[in-house]
Amino acid sequence: MRTIIERTRNIGAILMFLAVFSFSGCSPKVEEAVSQPAPAAPATPETSNENNPPPTIDAKIVVMKDPVQCMGNAWEKDWLKRNNKKPGDFPRDQEDRIITEYYTRQGVPVHRVRFKQTHENVCEACDCPRGDTVYMTINESDAPKMISLGFARQLDMD
Repeated sequence: MRTIIERTRNIGAILMFLAVFSFSGCSPKVEEAVSQPAPAAPATPETSNENNPPPTIDAKIVVMKDPVQCMGNAWEKDWLKRNNKKPGDFPRDQEDRIITEYYTRQGVPVHRVRFKQTHENVCEACDCPRGDTVYMTINESDAPKMISLGFARQLDMD
């Protein structure tokens, strides 16, 4: 134990010597580094101006929609057409990816897709809900487009 303490003291003394020696003017590289001006700080709301605006971050929101039956949703129709497939071939287990790709092609980046069972009893007509709700996290600036496509903005986070 005593050996460890002695070594620690020796290392501490060496480090102190190096620190004093380095900043005493004996090292021109240290003096040059100290005399250089500091780089400009990134823009903050307090330091920004018209020539240096602060970065903007598009807030994320959640929009929701009750998909309909009979492959009547835009992403399903698009998948069938793009893949020249029949409705029975639709990969329901990949629907989140298909939705993300479809709306990204429409100019709306989708950050997250999730589904929740929301209806127990549904009619069997093709324009009736399937029984679930799709929730999509998007940029807030894309909300008007998604609302025009039949989505609603989710107000609570259940």
